[in-house]
Amino acid sequence: MKFLVSHEVLYRTTVEASNEKEAADAAEDLPYEEWDSSTTTREDVVPLEESPLNPMAGG
Repeated sequence: MKFLVSHEVLYRTTVEASNEKEAADAAEDLPYEEWDSSTTTREDVVPLEESPLNPMAGG
């Protein structure tokens, strides 16, 4: 069977800045690998095709 798996991830980091816009810009320039932490907030698994061995597995 084929499944479509989706993850929503929340990334968090701390930056030094004089205002909110500068903080957002500084965070935007950081690659996600350098952020402090990440948390999976939601995971969805959706069947895309039926199994030839178990036709009811997809639905």
